[in-house]
Amino acid sequence: MNLDVRGVNVPISRAVEGHVERRLSASLQRFFGRVERVTVRLMDLNGPRGGIDKRVRVAVGIAGAPDVVVQESSPDLYHAIDAAASRAKRSVARVI
Repeated sequence: MNLDVRGVNVPISRAVEGHVERRLSASLQRFFGRVERVTVRLMDLNGPRGGIDKRVRVAVGIAGAPDVVVQESSPDLYHAIDAAASRAKRSVARVI
């Protein structure tokens, strides 16, 4: 599985990148044979103003099936990552 993590207006620390890798690896473990790539975009929509502004977009490329794209928003980046990983797991299971 090829994992690409990038931030848009969000600095990506090693802790955040490690959390993304752990959560997505655990969520998509049973689909490793079919998942070709996972692209994660972490965004801060409102900047320093606060609010529900952390968005995580996960795109999962699956061999022989259309890509699965999910988005989650939350005031906490780690919560948004966890929720997006959970939704990606359910969505990939439906497609496969």
